[in-house]
Amino acid sequence: MNVPQELLDLITHNLYDDILTVRACSLAGRPFARSTRAHIFRRIKISPLSNSSESTSSGNRHTCQELYKLLTLKPHVAPLIEELEIVIVLVGSETNLESGKHHPPWIMSSRILSLVLPLLSLKRISLVEDCPDHYNTELSLKWNKLGRKLKAALEDVFSSPTLESVHLRGIVVESPRQLLSLFSKGISIKDISLSRVYLHGPKARIPWPESEPWSPQLRSILLSDILNKPLLRYFVNPQIDLSHVESLTLASDSVEWKAQILQAAQPEILRLRSFHAPASVGNNFEAFHFSKKLRSIHLFTEKILEWMTVLFKLCPDDCRIETMIFEGPTFYYRSCTNRWPHLEQYIKQGLARLPCLASVEIRGHDVEIRGHEEGHAWTDWEALLLRLMPSLVQRGLLTITRIELLNGVHQGWE
Repeated sequence: MNVPQELLDLITHNLYDDILTVRACSLAGRPFARSTRAHIFRRIKISPLSNSSESTSSGNRHTCQELYKLLTLKPHVAPLIEELEIVIVLVGSETNLESGKHHPPWIMSSRILSLVLPLLSLKRISLVEDCPDHYNTELSLKWNKLGRKLKAALEDVFSSPTLESVHLRGIVVESPRQLLSLFSKGISIKDISLSRVYLHGPKARIPWPESEPWSPQLRSILLSDILNKPLLRYFVNPQIDLSHVESLTLASDSVEWKAQILQAAQPEILRLRSFHAPASVGNNFEAFHFSKKLRSIHLFTEKILEWMTVLFKLCPDDCRIETMIFEGPTFYYRSCTNRWPHLEQYIKQGLARLPCLASVEIRGHDVEIRGHEEGHAWTDWEALLLRLMPSLVQRGLLTITRIELLNGVHQGWE
């Protein structure tokens, strides 16, 4: 039976995120192969070997060599590649620091990657370390120590008119000015995600000059400076236009600079990671978190119930929030069942001022911490939440989700 090519294209288009199924479809025949080719090559990932007994560097050179060979033998593949993820370091490969013996990140000595990058017209590039943040800078990409050709190739990618999105996690630079200079000519960049940015050297506090233009018109920003030097302050700059930002993620304990960015951005989607209790935000809390544009708020904190209390208590009458998400570890609440006698009261009052609210989700990391009570099952914590907020339960608004950290990385926050 002949199936119209348009129908095959529609089928594969709706499977674009399920790469295994797309690959299976590509084997069904030439018509499917034509439809699936773009989806198969749209995202490419270069990753270290997961087996630490093997040579990590040679494994990645082989990966880059294979990609380089493919791109040179079949030039029609290059335009299909829109997103490139380069994993600098991965748990289980280069992360053994025992006795001071470990491989430097493979990218620091890569030669083939500098040949691959010029062949691509990327829309998104990611350079990330998939390892716990306590390794500090040991396994990060050290910009000033990169090979000259690779550095030039990356700079060309960052300034390419096709590039729309940049994700960096784990990079050492000499100053905020150097960091921001990487993207200063990126006229099409709309999405930036920066975390584990380490500022090392005598120039570590030099900001982007207020007299020099900075081209990106950002729509989405993720900035994280948890456990390293402040980063947020350097995005408060007359040359950095935040007025078009629709989605804003800030992972920081810097109350002052979070507040200034929030005032400048006024996003529709707001995500905050902070271990401060809401009381530390002071009298400015309401103004910073309840703009008329705000539709979704997502908080990552150890103080989930404290933040819920404050949000429902302070939400104004004109609040248009549709979604609330609260995320964090569960251990903090295991022996604290009677601390929130007024939570339900504030939830009831807040619901009257939240006509658009469609869902409240609590995401818990079920972790055990030394010094805290152990042996409490997830179901006990879930039962506590259901007992504390019956108004949300009765209206069918509350969802409780159990999640895990992958490789010690807070996915979505770094």
